[in-house]
Amino acid sequence: STFEVASSQDDEITDAITFNTRAYIFTRYTTHQISHVGGNPDFAVRQIKDWGAVPHTVQKVSFGDLGEVIVALGWDKKVRIFDGSDEQIISTPVEQNNTLTTTYFDNINELHIHKCHSAVDTLKQLYKLWVVMSPSTEVTHCFNLNLRTGAWFPYLATTIQTAVMAESGNSRVLLQVDHTGRVSMADSGNTDNAVAIDEVYDSRHFYGKTPQEVSKHHKVDFYLSPTSSGTLYLQDATNLDRTFGPVRD
Repeated sequence: STFEVASSQDDEITDAITFNTRAYIFTRYTTHQISHVGGNPDFAVRQIKDWGAVPHTVQKVSFGDLGEVIVALGWDKKVRIFDGSDEQIISTPVEQNNTLTTTYFDNINELHIHKCHSAVDTLKQLYKLWVVMSPSTEVTHCFNLNLRTGAWFPYLATTIQTAVMAESGNSRVLLQVDHTGRVSMADSGNTDNAVAIDEVYDSRHFYGKTPQEVSKHHKVDFYLSPTSSGTLYLQDATNLDRTFGPVRD
């Protein structure tokens, strides 16, 4: 019923998940594989990786052509996919400052990285990772990973403290909770007594190469439900401008 992992004195178990036929235990600095061997003890524990995972960021997902993998944020501020033996860092395009936005992985507040958390929107095929951007000490943004294409984009999410895929009435929906206790459906155009609940999406450009290599044209598509409420306001920044233009509806 219990076991120990060989690790440093200041290490701690942060998360665990079953994947294929084995269990995996994550600490701050290492990853361990648990195998059933029979006898006494019944389980064998061995370290397989020298990187660990932040609590509540480990998820099983179907990623592109790779099939089912584990995705997790490490204490080194990198996001990895892991198939049980090999890993790949997939956060490289959005780790460094491209001078256009403060939302990048290197800017996560390492003193409060344990407050980061994740959920998988299985309807939209998104791995959503809520993070604490410096100098804030609480969750400020949400990194969204498109599990079909591997593309990253950010949302401004200043108050979301936890989220979960919920099932009811033969349907699924991603529910999120802010620090005041308000429960809402993510990206839904929610209303509170017929008054629209404001949703803010901060999606400055991220480039898959270096910050100097940019696209000349950029297209954005918005899909609005017939039941969406309120007004859509838009600000944009073009020609590598660091300041948003005027607000327009």
